[in-house]
Amino acid sequence: MHSHLLHNGEIRETSSQFLAAGQVGLLNGWGVFSTIRVFDGVLFAWERHWDRMKRDATLLRVPFPADREALHADLMKLIEANGALNATLRVCVVRNKGGSWEGPGITADYDVIALTTVLTAWNQGVKLGVQPQARHAGCEFAGSKILSWSANLVWLERARAAGFDETVLLNERDEVSECTSANIFASFGHEVRTPPISSGCLPGITRELLLGDAAASGYNAACSAWGTRKRVTTITAARVSGSARRDVTCRRRGGP
Repeated sequence: MHSHLLHNGEIRETSSQFLAAGQVGLLNGWGVFSTIRVFDGVLFAWERHWDRMKRDATLLRVPFPADREALHADLMKLIEANGALNATLRVCVVRNKGGSWEGPGITADYDVIALTTVLTAWNQGVKLGVQPQARHAGCEFAGSKILSWSANLVWLERARAAGFDETVLLNERDEVSECTSANIFASFGHEVRTPPISSGCLPGITRELLLGDAAASGYNAACSAWGTRKRVTTITAARVSGSARRDVTCRRRGGP
């Protein structure tokens, strides 16, 4: 993480103390976020990230900033403060009030916190594990990008301990949904498929753009269920994608 962060429009030292345990979203994971690639000082697909965060915030009853351009200007101040012209940026909106654990003296309905860090050096290809029962496609909040992210971190840490780079998450129907922090694509001849939103996956920004690019390049691009756990082991060409990483080829699959 870089030395400065953004907090409610102000640039602060990352080491400074300004949050309170009584902000209910901090200890309950009640908030939304997005992770955005910074290319030469430009936030990748900022408008799309804003729209998704706002949609998720409405679903999760998280108060949300009203001015997209004002937040964009604040994020640009953070990029400048950290000299983070090519970096990864994470912006979070945390709900502060509600429930029996709301602390005294909490006046703001929400906090905006943003940070930047160096780009991750992804391998040329990634090895994928498989994690069953990791997404519940029928859940009302399936596909929402919320602060409560610990399950994904555990699955990723476990996969890496087993020698994998990432892991494919299956839903309650044993269908492929996504990875812990990326969508996944597979090639079937001249057809490119990615799991549909109904699989419980996040509607990723890069996923959306890649589908359009594939169709424009003459591929039959489809959002369709393309495999259960058994089918995953037979796929010969797959890629994972996300705004904070480049499009990465999968080299091997495995897991339980």
